[in-house]
Amino acid sequence: NAYNKRMNRNASVASWDGWEFFVRGQEYAFACVIFRREYIPPLCDTVQDIAVLLRCPAANLTHDICEVCMDECHFVADTLASTADGQTYDNMIQARLDTLQCTEEAYRWLKGVHNLQPVHSRAATKFVKSIVKILVADGQLWDETIVEADVFRDVDVLSDPLKVAEELIADYGQMLGSDDK
Repeated sequence: NAYNKRMNRNASVASWDGWEFFVRGQEYAFACVIFRREYIPPLCDTVQDIAVLLRCPAANLTHDICEVCMDECHFVADTLASTADGQTYDNMIQARLDTLQCTEEAYRWLKGVHNLQPVHSRAATKFVKSIVKILVADGQLWDETIVEADVFRDVDVLSDPLKVAEELIADYGQMLGSDDK
């Protein structure tokens, strides 16, 4: 079963996904909670797998005793906490976002928890909306209402999607060096 960690003793921003199970063998019974701790500070790019395992003799084991074993395992699992400082390096994380070095899940998590997103996400959305608008006009999409999706709200449509790249180059013309001297 999925398991929800109940205590966040040090206000960790890391994501804790957990699973629990109980296995009963001839000699021993095992209560186990397994965690995957993701997006660990300071760079939010590491993962840690943790298992809390409780072993008890299987002889004379009743359903109530199994429940007590599982409750004890839950108690230990809920009290796990890191000893490290939970501060994140937002500037370094932002640089990774800007160079598109994250998974889609990581982008969503960083946007939701830290309100960080790639610096040019608005330009990318404008490019995609312009492409979608062209595909709708050509009758190439089954669902023409996709242009009205929430992600495209308040985003301009360009007749030529490649103008997005021209806008970005114009924004950074001085840094890139211009031939127009």
